[in-house]
Amino acid sequence: MKNFPTLIFQFGKVGSTLLTKALGGHYLIDPRDKYSDNFCIQAHSHNLVRDILEKTNVRIKMIVPIRFPIHRNISAFFEGIHKHFELPKGDILNLSHNVLEEKFRCGELDTSISWINQWVDSAIDILSDAFLLGGFDFQNPHRIITLNRLDILVIRMEDVEKWPEYLKMFFGAKIEMPKIHNMIGTQRWYGGLYKRFLNQYKISSEEASSIRQSKYVATYYSDEEIGKYIGDFS
Repeated sequence: MKNFPTLIFQFGKVGSTLLTKALGGHYLIDPRDKYSDNFCIQAHSHNLVRDILEKTNVRIKMIVPIRFPIHRNISAFFEGIHKHFELPKGDILNLSHNVLEEKFRCGELDTSISWINQWVDSAIDILSDAFLLGGFDFQNPHRIITLNRLDILVIRMEDVEKWPEYLKMFFGAKIEMPKIHNMIGTQRWYGGLYKRFLNQYKISSEEASSIRQSKYVATYYSDEEIGKYIGDFS
């Protein structure tokens, strides 16, 4: 966003593209020789974010959008469904649930909570231990963490309708959000298949236990929310 060096630091399928479009930023993969004092960068890589912090001396606004792991992983799977099956769209749409689930559960697709936990653990040296400490307001679901050079806004994909309010508070200016309709999995070409998978997929007791034991989940989702989301897939 203009006048505010901004980083959108994210682990994928959490609304980061929506934020990037709203703030006029761009996705960056590789480090650069130098960075301007006025940028808006969406980044997934911990090393890239460290590089930006090392090569700049400005105060940075950082947004960390998050999402409940079950929904995030299903969304990520369908986003890359062509890569997973390498079939024409028509054939993909006719795949059975058993075939989809078998591929979804493949370890290479990062479908377990452990991958997100690892991403968060690796981000702690950037976000500080405060990221996994209590204090999240579930009634007004956002969080601001202030560090030496970072102002960090944590927001959840589940509360996307409240993002304009939180962004205005964070930046001190109204942010126009693009329409989210075409970014929702149920509205894409595989929308019917996506809905069917959401209705039929069931998590294992081991997965449910891993989710409940996650510090990341426990920090940003209430016991009631965790029980509801797990119950939806049990």
